[in-house]
Amino acid sequence: MGFGWIFSRTLLERSRWAAAGVAVIISMIAGSAAQSATIQGGFRLFDPDDRRGRVVGVLSLGPLVVAGARVRTGPGEAGICKQMILLMLGAEGTKRGPTTLRVRQRDNVVVFFVFAECTGEDEVCLAGSSEAVAVPGCSGSVMLRTRDGISGKVRVKCKNGIATSDPAFGLTAKEQGWIAEAFPGLGEKFAMAFKENAGEEVRGDDLQFKIRNLHVNALDDVVGTYLADDELPVCGG
Repeated sequence: MGFGWIFSRTLLERSRWAAAGVAVIISMIAGSAAQSATIQGGFRLFDPDDRRGRVVGVLSLGPLVVAGARVRTGPGEAGICKQMILLMLGAEGTKRGPTTLRVRQRDNVVVFFVFAECTGEDEVCLAGSSEAVAVPGCSGSVMLRTRDGISGKVRVKCKNGIATSDPAFGLTAKEQGWIAEAFPGLGEKFAMAFKENAGEEVRGDDLQFKIRNLHVNALDDVVGTYLADDELPVCGG
């Protein structure tokens, strides 16, 4: 899974980021990492108890700071793997220094779901996806440190749960069933928290490839940009 999902949209804030602004961000990247007094680049933190299933990424490029959590379950019914992505904007409580970064989203974390057919744990093709919805009552925070390796703390909480029956998600009854199988009790509450002492930095061609997906269309289609970055074929297509 690529890193592009962290910044698939500059996330429901299209009024704040015009096309010219996005172009400026991209043009700043080459020189900013070496010269900036704040953390610049891409980073991943893994839940030590479930490294494949729960991953958090942070992107810090110029003035843009966003974070995203991916929760993944293996194949269940019909060999379908399920993913829930929760995106945190850098608009609330963001602080950066040379070796530390904090991203905080106090409410309305953006959530969407992706389904893939799997062989074992490996995704083969895209079986469906939801729309992206800003969910009231969902908050999240990420603390990142780059001194002596990549480490950090993650906390995401939806105190009222996530109602997958909300028409805004655009989920079919079958897809809602897949989510219920993967995330029991999601409609009542959701919480995730972990500490990571051995994260990783995204560098070189990998980061540059993902940056190329930060274009004007990404501001309007968070799910589509995520799927394009993942590059899975559509099942039966």
